[in-house]
Amino acid sequence: MFIWDARNGASIMKLSAGEQSERVTALDWSPDGRYLASGILNANEFSGITVVWDTESGRSKPLSPDHKSWIEMIRWTPHAGGFITASEDAVMLRDLKQPEPLLALQTIEGYIGIHNLTWLSDVSLMATSSYDTVVEWNISSRQPVRISDGADIA
Repeated sequence: MFIWDARNGASIMKLSAGEQSERVTALDWSPDGRYLASGILNANEFSGITVVWDTESGRSKPLSPDHKSWIEMIRWTPHAGGFITASEDAVMLRDLKQPEPLLALQTIEGYIGIHNLTWLSDVSLMATSSYDTVVEWNISSRQPVRISDGADIA
C-alpha cells in the first residue's frame, strides 16, 4: 500500500502488512492525520484483519482478527481515539490502545452486510446501511434505535 502526495503525485511511503496484505478492502485517516486504519483481507481464512498505521514512524499495529468476512468500511470517531469497522458479520468499536474490540454489534438477522456507516451527532449514535436498510444504533445499549427498509427510505 502506498501513500501518495496529491499535490505532485510522488510516492511518500510504502506500507506493508507482510503476507497478510492480500487485499486492502477499507481505509480511513484519523481526524489528526497521523493514523491510517486499514481493513485487510486474510485470503487464507476469508476474514477481515484491521491494521492501524502510524504514518509518522511507518509502523503498523495489527489488531485481533475478529471479523468473519472482509471489512467493508472503517470510520474514526470524531475524537480520533477510536474507530469502527464493519463487515458482513458485525460492526466493531475499536480503540488504538488495545487489540481487542471494545464492543461488537451483530448484524440484524435478515439484513445482509454493512456497506456504509457514519457517526450521528456524537459518538453515542451510529448509522449503518446495507443494500436497502438503514439502522440507527445506540452504542451504550448495543441495540438498534430505528430500522428503515427500502420502503421507508424512498
